[in-house]
Amino acid sequence: MLHRQLMPVTAATLIKQLVAGDSVKVNRLSESLRKLAQISSLQGLVVAVIVKEWIEQQEAFDRDGHYLLGLAQELFTEFGLAANPASRELLGGLKGSSKAAKAAKLILGLEEQPTVNRRAAITELIENRLARCQEELA
Repeated sequence: MLHRQLMPVTAATLIKQLVAGDSVKVNRLSESLRKLAQISSLQGLVVAVIVKEWIEQQEAFDRDGHYLLGLAQELFTEFGLAANPASRELLGGLKGSSKAAKAAKLILGLEEQPTVNRRAAITELIENRLARCQEELA
C-alpha cells in the first residue's frame, strides 16, 4: 500500500511473481489470503479484488491455480463479483473435471450484483476514510 491506498494491481502482480517463481506454495498463499479476508468485510473485499486482478493477469493456470480459483469463487459469491470478459475467455478454456475447471465453471456462472457483504465493506471503507479525515483535521 502506498499512501494508505489499496493498489490491487500491484498486489496481484506480486502474487503472480511469487507463484510463478515457486517462492511460495499456492495452497499456503490461498489459505493466508482466506484468513486475511475473514478479518472484516472490507478486508474480504480487498482480497477479492486482488484475486480478481490476479485472474485478469493470467495467461494460463498452472496445476495449483485451483487453490486461488477456489478462493476467488468463494469471495466473488460473497461480494457479488464476476469475472471480466477477458478473464471469462481464459476461464472458459478450462475444461474437464479438474478442480481448476470446476472452480472456473462456478466463477463463470456468477454475475455482478450487490450483496449485503459488499455494502458492509463499502460502509466500513467510508467510515475509515471519515475517521482519517477527522484525524487530519484535528
